[in-house]
Amino acid sequence: MSLKKNTIILLILALLIMVVIYTTFIYYDNKKRDSTEQNKGIHKNVQVDTQNNSNKISYGLYNSNGNFITEGSNLKYEKGVLETTISIGHYINDNRNYMLLIMKDFKQTKFKVSKKTYSSYLINIKPNSEKNITVHVPITKLDKEIDFIIVKKPEYLVEDQDLNKASILQEVLPLRFMLNNTQEDINLTYEKPQYTYNQGPIDNVFLSKQKDKLKVLYSNKGDKEVFLSLGAPENQNMEYAAIAMLNWNQVPLINNNVVNYMKISPGKRDVFRLILPNVKKKQNYQIIIFPKPYHVNKNDYESQSSYCSFRTIITP
Repeated sequence: MSLKKNTIILLILALLIMVVIYTTFIYYDNKKRDSTEQNKGIHKNVQVDTQNNSNKISYGLYNSNGNFITEGSNLKYEKGVLETTISIGHYINDNRNYMLLIMKDFKQTKFKVSKKTYSSYLINIKPNSEKNITVHVPITKLDKEIDFIIVKKPEYLVEDQDLNKASILQEVLPLRFMLNNTQEDINLTYEKPQYTYNQGPIDNVFLSKQKDKLKVLYSNKGDKEVFLSLGAPENQNMEYAAIAMLNWNQVPLINNNVVNYMKISPGKRDVFRLILPNVKKKQNYQIIIFPKPYHVNKNDYESQSSYCSFRTIITP
């Protein structure tokens, strides 16, 4: 009886050892596969899930040798041209348009795709698929920061004033980098606000009809006064570079400048008066701000990010 018990115990131990070995093998196999997927152009602000119909988007940058470029790092270029590939993974069960914009020092710049020149490049992606777009961008020694902006559904006007739709389309997908010739700090001139508030809601960026109330501005006639609010919600000073896009073409924002710099004190909301541009037909208008301009760092997530106002439809 004792011999039988010992035999049964040995069999159970052997079975347990086999289960542990098999489980360990499966765990490390899956871990390796997940790691590989995370290196396929995944931005840290987007959940990693490349399964079909997962309702996720992945995006990232590769160099001319096909190596993934860590966001926030310094980009290198040769003979005055930066060659790089933008990868977009669209794991949504729907056809969708994306638009690629490239900014040098926060100014929209032209670039080449397949030897043709663009200031914006429209990309159509089929359900649950990926696209890689190789671009060539002219670079000078004076250029310091380069940003790749991906816009979701650029043609969509939120005419039904659906807050859920507006929230989904509010944020662009940014990829920010420094250029390798950047060596020293830049002296910036900051815009002075017309009003400052230290009470009430504080958002990073908000466009509204009233200076003291933050109500979503879904649409407005052109050539009318509105108010741009910039805030510093965290317990720190915030510096922003701010730009305005009309139908995804850059237009002047404040004092006829296409780029404006603001410095906001902790817990404050600074308000700037704007005049909306004139249009001949309905067009999307959006403010994009970039925290910590010219200080992009791969160890500082906020310096790699951007914030956007809700899209506003400007009407004639």
